Amino acid sequence: MGSRGGDTTCVTPARLAASVLVAISAGCLLLAGSCTVFSGLSVPNDAADDPSPPDSGMTRSEAGSDLPGLIGVSDALKVCSKVLTCPHLGASIAASFGLPIDATNFSECVHVLAGPVDPRRRSAAVGTHLGCIAKIDGCNFGGCTPFEEIDANDPRIDPNCTTGQADRCDGNTRVTCFQSVLAPGGWLTHCSDSVYEPGSQCKVKDGRSWCDIANTTCPSNPTCIDGSQRLSTNDYCRDAGGESAHTKVDCAVIGYECKVAVESCGGPPCSIHLQSQCETDDTSLSVCAFNQTVKVDCAPMGGKCAYHDTTAYCAGPHDECTPYDPAPPDGQGVNSCNGKSIRLCIGGRLTLVDCRQADPGYDCRTGTAPKSNFCGPPI
Repeated sequence: MGSRGGDTTCVTPARLAASVLVAISAGCLLLAGSCTVFSGLSVPNDAADDPSPPDSGMTRSEAGSDLPGLIGVSDALKVCSKVLTCPHLGASIAASFGLPIDATNFSECVHVLAGPVDPRRRSAAVGTHLGCIAKIDGCNFGGCTPFEEIDANDPRIDPNCTTGQADRCDGNTRVTCFQSVLAPGGWLTHCSDSVYEPGSQCKVKDGRSWCDIANTTCPSNPTCIDGSQRLSTNDYCRDAGGESAHTKVDCAVIGYECKVAVESCGGPPCSIHLQSQCETDDTSLSVCAFNQTVKVDCAPMGGKCAYHDTTAYCAGPHDECTPYDPAPPDGQGVNSCNGKSIRLCIGGRLTLVDCRQADPGYDCRTGTAPKSNFCGPPI
């Protein structure tokens, strides 16, 4: 979560979810509502209620907090290795789960996924999705995230796509053309993902594609109903040229809150990926994760909001590092290699992590600027 990164067009993750079915307007995938506000940065360990420490050889207290992360360190090493080598993965994770991952900073990525998190933000489903990414080979992560960024020249994109208004269905996947992190780019929305009501089908109605529930009664107004967490499912109906497109999005599956009376999972939009700032109460911060503002509550981790240059982060009372620290003269700082190990700042603790705990074939690889060093298979 930082202030680095360029302007992105209005592709809002939560909107991708609820509105992924709604509409594209002015080059943005828009929902009638706004984006999600979080109260914590990550979610569950590999199992949602698994009390075991991250699998890095360190205890949670040594990692800076007794609170678990979204996933264990071994899986985080695998996911973040792919984030730094797969062009579209970082944006897809940010869009799907509102996680402010810097695709150039390996330590920051591992910290976001495996570092301590507010227990209120824990979600077994997010951990399952991230675990899916950890298990796949190469960059073929389709189906592991509800929303997937694709290349502008992807053959699934409508060849007539020039203004971001072209929609189509590819099987049960919604293909949307609009400006993304990689302009013009495109997005896939997997209607079979657990974020949507079981049985949802991609359908084109009135020139738009939707993840639609067929033959069901639409509510007269958007409403929140019981879902994987109480009142987490956004249930709404959209007029599609005289046809009704009925969609149910379980916001809790992707770590969002359901907002009553809006076709969205909540929260205001933003335009500069990773831009962050401390809130006035100094115990929380807001950060732009792709195109949604995420609120991070530092208090459950025993910290307060602080700045490293222009980057806001949750600082613990005994932190010895941040993922953004520059390389010291001795070269043994964050993201530095030591044989097959890498130094990472996780939860405020500088820790030497053996890359081979992710995979026996992993090594500490030298990154090409602006990317940091990272764990990954040998070239």
